[in-house]
Amino acid sequence: MKLERNRAERRSKKGVPILYNGVPYLIFAALAAGFLFGAPQLAATSCVAQAAKSTVSTIERRQFLFAFAGYLGKTNSVLARGFTEKDFTYTGSKTWIDEGHGNSRIKFLTSGTFTPKKKMVIDVFLAGGGGGGGGNGNTGMLSVGSGGGGGYTATYRTITLNANQAYPIVIGGGGAQSANGGNTTGFGFTGYGGGAGYKVASSYGVANGGNGGSGGGANGRTSGWVQGGAGGSDGSNGGAVLASGGVGQGATTREFGIAGATLYSGGGGGGSYSNSIVAGQGGNGGGGRGYGGPGGGPTAGTANTGGGGGGGSSDANYYGAVGGSGICVIRNAR
Repeated sequence: MKLERNRAERRSKKGVPILYNGVPYLIFAALAAGFLFGAPQLAATSCVAQAAKSTVSTIERRQFLFAFAGYLGKTNSVLARGFTEKDFTYTGSKTWIDEGHGNSRIKFLTSGTFTPKKKMVIDVFLAGGGGGGGGNGNTGMLSVGSGGGGGYTATYRTITLNANQAYPIVIGGGGAQSANGGNTTGFGFTGYGGGAGYKVASSYGVANGGNGGSGGGANGRTSGWVQGGAGGSDGSNGGAVLASGGVGQGATTREFGIAGATLYSGGGGGGSYSNSIVAGQGGNGGGGRGYGGPGGGPTAGTANTGGGGGGGSSDANYYGAVGGSGICVIRNAR
């Protein structure tokens, strides 16, 4: 583009005339286009320098490697920002959490159908139901059950949800005594239920803890009145006694895998034969304690944590305790 000297209307601080007529601010428009549309290459016309007696025109091609980092109007702004309770419906029980700064989470506590009223991009966290603790109760023999495994956890990131589309969510139930926990499903993903604690098939028998997000503790022994193993925490194996603790998933069970976030899926503690023996303690993240002192009977995994149930004992007709139900959590994508 040839530019005549008499069209220059302003001068730079160095005394070089710079053209500002014609198509307004081509360079600035190109820069703006790079920021807004992320174009990998844009042709831009440089400023034109004019000498005292002649006109010099130059044209350069430059690359503007700008990544899209902002929001383009109302439609795109909903993709990265949080959402309010007015932006969706859910037919089950849930808790909505405003985290501030445009961020939010929803914890789905019971099964139902989630329907967003606008397009969203989310992260998803799932925990399956905890496995039930093992234990036959009074079967005419001395027996102690192991703890149930916590539900397996999983995190999925940057999932796009369509406006006005129904998304069914199933919250896995805790397993009954010696039964696996139920699977939690949502948005096409699954958090699997934890494994059951084992029964003891014979007097003085041994039983491994249930496998899961965190492993259940092994059963104690009636011979010598040995304490049950502790449930695993944060993806670890359950405590071993003569039998092995359940195998944990080997990765953190914290919400969205973030250090310091809410912990889920603790393993159930293994039962101890007598109330005069300390119980196998449940793992952090909702695991139930096994039978034993102080306190007696085994406890269930905590609801909506995926914690495993504590192991029982034939000492006072205690069957294994049930596992805790699972959970599904979503947040705006981070």
